[in-house]
Amino acid sequence: MFQRITQKIAAALAKSPQGTTSLSPDNAQDYALLHKGKAYVSQQTNAVKAPEVTLLGSGIPSKHWQDFEATTHAICIDSTHSGFKFCGQHLVDPHNHVLVAPGVVPETMPILQQKLPTKVEKLKGTVAYLSNVSPRHYGRWMRETLPLLQIYQQHIGLEQIDHFYIGDLSKIPDFISECFEALGISPYKIVTNPCKGTRTVAAFAMHSLLPYYSQATYAYARQVVTSRLDLSDNCCYHPRVYIARGNVHRRQVRNQEAVYEVLRPYDFELRVLDNLKVREQAQIFYHAEVLITAHGSALTNLMYGKPGNKVLEILPHGCTTAGYFSLAAYAAMPYFCMYGKTNGTAVDKGCNQDIEVDLELLDAFCRQHC
Repeated sequence: MFQRITQKIAAALAKSPQGTTSLSPDNAQDYALLHKGKAYVSQQTNAVKAPEVTLLGSGIPSKHWQDFEATTHAICIDSTHSGFKFCGQHLVDPHNHVLVAPGVVPETMPILQQKLPTKVEKLKGTVAYLSNVSPRHYGRWMRETLPLLQIYQQHIGLEQIDHFYIGDLSKIPDFISECFEALGISPYKIVTNPCKGTRTVAAFAMHSLLPYYSQATYAYARQVVTSRLDLSDNCCYHPRVYIARGNVHRRQVRNQEAVYEVLRPYDFELRVLDNLKVREQAQIFYHAEVLITAHGSALTNLMYGKPGNKVLEILPHGCTTAGYFSLAAYAAMPYFCMYGKTNGTAVDKGCNQDIEVDLELLDAFCRQHC
């Protein structure tokens, strides 16, 4: 009875966040000083040469398929203020504002419509923010979250961090556990429930040239994973690979069976990456001399591609994006692209719509490159 009353009182007192606070290199130091802390700000700029780019069939080439300059700004807030708390995949400050990096769209943050917990676990020591709005998403973890550890290593030291908050999760995703193991970080340091520490550290990375992914984060994620791999050329992985879409609800390939039939004479291995370890995915991508897949998170593994190997990305009709083009550029892999056929529907879902592969174009690509 008493417990139920306590729960009702807590629910009545719970409040939603009051908004967001966007951190940038310009305001980070002032923000930290107001909250009993300090801020570290760094910048890295790299000139990137575009790989060989080929658009198959009709469609408009992206204006981003060219040489570009990749700049990454990194911010690390280090504070002993007791008002910070980690919950709902985010860090909430003493004013009930959610801390975000510039460019984050509030509409994509469910926490802003949720009630914040009135009680959180109080942890001794330093707690670091290591999450994102979708912590179970493999691509976002590898591209956006894992590289935050490089910022902590540079400004704080990983050995100085007692706990890493990865989000409010009932189970730690295997790919996160694998990355912690690769870095030699104890799984006991992973926190998956609302909490606060005696010291709060929070890293954010900002990329000045969207839609490219960051070269700094690419390099760090590649180093973490490939340092534990056998990348000898005589390995047993297949040289031609088609990555099928796994258990997904968008960007499904509508004529998947027909695609298999086209690829079979060219000795392609058909792979689904669901439930594979990160190291296994990296090996597949490194050793694939020709790799074909539809636009999706699996292409994050281009981080582990071998220079000179070819990748064909099949985009939904009308989808304009250059994120995976940039990963191909960093890996020095020739990049091929083709658009799916128009589905003729009135509703354009952009890069999230299902794909019908042009089988004649696919066959022509295989005849030339396989």
